[in-house]
Amino acid sequence: MKRKVLLFLGICCGLSICLSAYSQKEIKSFTTGLKPTLNGQEVVFTFPLTVTKTYYTSTSGNITLSPDVLYSPTEVALPGVDANNIAALNEQNKLILKDTTSFKYTDSNNTLRTGSKVTGLQGTLYYSNGIYSITPTVRPLFSGNERTSSPSNVGVCNLKVASFNVEYYIANKDLWNNKYGAVNQEEFTRQRAKILAALKGLDADIYALCEVGQGNISVTDLVNGLNEVTSSNNYAYVADNDYSESTYTKNVFIYNKTKVTPYLSIKLFGSGGYRLRQVAQAFDLKSNGERLIIAVNHLKAKGSGGTGGDADSGDGQGGYNALRVSQAQNVVNTLNTLTSYYADPDVLVVGDMNAYSMEDPIKVYTNSGLVNQLKRYSPSDYSYVYNGAVGYLDHSLATATLSQQVTGARPWHINADEPSYFDYNYSTYYSADPYRCSDHDPILTGVSLGTYSTGIKDSEVDKTEKLHIYGDPSQGYITLYAAQIDRVELLTVSGQLVFSSVNPNSGQYFLLPTVSLRKGFYLVRAFNGKQALVSKLLIQ
Repeated sequence: MKRKVLLFLGICCGLSICLSAYSQKEIKSFTTGLKPTLNGQEVVFTFPLTVTKTYYTSTSGNITLSPDVLYSPTEVALPGVDANNIAALNEQNKLILKDTTSFKYTDSNNTLRTGSKVTGLQGTLYYSNGIYSITPTVRPLFSGNERTSSPSNVGVCNLKVASFNVEYYIANKDLWNNKYGAVNQEEFTRQRAKILAALKGLDADIYALCEVGQGNISVTDLVNGLNEVTSSNNYAYVADNDYSESTYTKNVFIYNKTKVTPYLSIKLFGSGGYRLRQVAQAFDLKSNGERLIIAVNHLKAKGSGGTGGDADSGDGQGGYNALRVSQAQNVVNTLNTLTSYYADPDVLVVGDMNAYSMEDPIKVYTNSGLVNQLKRYSPSDYSYVYNGAVGYLDHSLATATLSQQVTGARPWHINADEPSYFDYNYSTYYSADPYRCSDHDPILTGVSLGTYSTGIKDSEVDKTEKLHIYGDPSQGYITLYAAQIDRVELLTVSGQLVFSSVNPNSGQYFLLPTVSLRKGFYLVRAFNGKQALVSKLLIQ
């Protein structure tokens, strides 16, 4: 007689994989459940997985999944050991969903966006050279982080500023090439339609754009196109006297003539090849006469080839960090020139900084007293996805007086989350919509100019020989006003000189940094060529 054999499999405490005679291996923890010994076995993930990378995605595979959204190391940690530790953890939290002809992973729009999730993923697990991958046996269903047809609300405001890297918008057909921007008319037509759809959707009063072809053909084309898609003649651009057509790019301002008027001429404050990539312009709001200065910057990209201080030090900031720091410092050093020239203390610093939030260039800004509006209003968000990790390469920062008037700042996720096959370079899934019109997400900043009174409107200022101080020292800056300020000194009550600076253009305003000041009383002296005007300052 045959004997019956009963096999009992015990459950071992502490293991994240439960074995059953007739079921798949359950993976309950990403970090402890994935083991090389599972190579070739059927598994099921009992927790949601997040799509973190789709750059090489077809509609049916090569997708990176992680337990949650992965952040670029220097977005959340200081460069060096901390950032490198996060980079290592990020690599340990990746699973490749392999290409298969059995299933289509995308939705009805043929997209699969980073940030979407899948629950109950089942398939055959593989392990090779430190990388885990899975071929599904049941079609995965993704949901979450769907496309939005319009940007997020930026509060009750009377002015909206969109800052946006439009990724090599070159309209001059004589300059089309296979390296930068469109290759031919067909590609440019697709690029143009998508960029214009994005600009229309942003519905901004002022557009501060990066990576527009040098000369005036490209910016003119953008303005004409924006007027076309809005069935208006409302938009114009700020002239910068640049007529030399080139595949090199520059920053430009496009504005709604019914809402704002440029005040004085544009300021080009970059140096060398970056002369047109650090620019500023003031605008007066027609509804109430309030003024805003916008400085748009496109700092040097990360990359290889740097030497000396620009070599990649391995701290997570990439190559050319020293140059980016120098360019950021140039912005800070130029603030008083801008406030004097345009006679207003409200400055918004925006653009593609090619640096994440914890990197040195951004610290230059915030240490000088500029207030990071994206970290204030949307701290967990991002504008760029690289190697499966998200972060802010694009920023919006404000001087202390303007920060009080900012109502919101948020990215519009039309690009970073989308697969690259929606680029204008490809025709298969092309649609004349804003999605994947560029590789960066645009940033929209809302401002309610005039709702926070700084007391420095010309009609309200006491014109007698007095030194007026406005603002909150805890915000990093105070604003000085007098009929004329040539030079400023800050002294302790015992007479020790703490700060001294010449005021560019001998203007009426001066931004005095207060970040490093200790608590106590100080004397502020402003020289006007005839006398020294003195006022007290208390740091609490």
